This record gives sequence, C-alpha cells and structure tokens, in this order.
Amino acid sequence: MAPRPHIDVGIRIQCLVLLEYGVPIDIVHRIIGVEKASIYRFRRIAIERGYDPKKSSKILLSYLQDAPKSGRPTVYTQEVVEKVIANVCKSVEGRCNIIATIGHSIRISATSVQRILQRNRFHKVKRTMKPRLTEAMKEARLQFALRFEDWTLEMWKAVI
Repeated sequence: MAPRPHIDVGIRIQCLVLLEYGVPIDIVHRIIGVEKASIYRFRRIAIERGYDPKKSSKILLSYLQDAPKSGRPTVYTQEVVEKVIANVCKSVEGRCNIIATIGHSIRISATSVQRILQRNRFHKVKRTMKPRLTEAMKEARLQFALRFEDWTLEMWKAVI
C-alpha cells in the first residue's frame, strides 16, 4: 500500500464544509482534487474528535489537525541545531572538524550531527589548497616592487 500524500488542514476543512453543505462527493472530489475515501476519512476523524453537525456547524481546527506522530522523539531541539550550525560556521577550524568532535562537544551522537547538517543543506567539500610561491615567483615580485617603488599615486592612476 502506497503512503498517502499529506493534505493540508485547510483543504481538509474545505472538504468537510462542502460535504456538510450538501455538495455531492463527486463534485467535492473534482473541485478540490482529494480522493473520495480521504474525504470520508476526514469526516469520520472529525466526528471521532467531537464534531457533531447536528449540534453545531462550527468546524474547529482540533477536529482535523494531524495527530501526534508515534515513534522515538528526536534527540535534538532547535537550540542544539543552532549550536551545531554555529560550531561549523564559526571558523575554518569549525568547518574542518570531524562530526564526532562536534557531537562530543554538544553531547549528541555523530549520526545526529550528520543528520542536522544534511537537513540544513551542508555537505562535504574538499578544501582547495593554493600552490605556494616558488623562489622564482618571489624574486619576480621583489624586482617588480623595486622597479616601481618611487611611483606616486597619480602615476598609478594613469596606468588604469
């Protein structure tokens, strides 16, 4: 069975309103583009959560909001995410740190650090190294500097 696509709460409310005002399910499906089974499921969930169209036509947000997700909660909070990103972005050394070192300093696992960085669009990049100046290059620069050391600012402006 394929996973159901996420449908926004506003669209769910819109489906329920149209259904409760007597619009046929085929037309609701055509107008909004939500499957008929999903529309009926929204109505069933709303009724289970306290919606009673005979008593009141008010549709509260709590009738159709997503239920809390099951499973293990995340280890890290937004504060931890900000610490990891700040640690990585603070300096060149921070960017070169191993994820295990970053995780150890914040007291979370290396896998959590990796997951945080991936979700915030950080990725591995090999640092490029510029080649060092050779002795010939250094000598050529010195000769250039000595040749033009007496030039004034006005003379340099004329070059450009």
